[in-house]
Amino acid sequence: MIKGNKIYLSIGSNIGDRESNIAQAISAIEVPRENYNLNSASFYLTEPLYNTNQEFFINTVVGLDSELKPFEFLDLIKKIENMLGRKKSRIKNMPRTRYRYPCPRFFYYGNERINYPSSRINK
Repeated sequence: MIKGNKIYLSIGSNIGDRESNIAQAISAIEVPRENYNLNSASFYLTEPLYNTNQEFFINTVVGLDSELKPFEFLDLIKKIENMLGRKKSRIKNMPRTRYRYPCPRFFYYGNERINYPSSRINK
């Protein structure tokens, strides 16, 4: 059996049924057989930064083992975002009133931090 890499992913949502949005994203991450041993932290509430004229975020972090390579995992996250209704364009720091998706900010793949959505890898 191939040993998977440990991945930690930060997820947040501030539109619609925020808890359900995050739960759907977590469920979708578990679907590929290459992802296993998924655990989620408790959900927590955070204030929006910069533009405070929007709903508070509900956030969590998930940890899992995956046999996917970093950019294969990133492709999976993008597919999940699209499935949950994320639109590609918006004005920076504006309320996400047109969206209902969970939004990952970064994830750790082994010892590497991958900033999302810019997809830079930092060691």
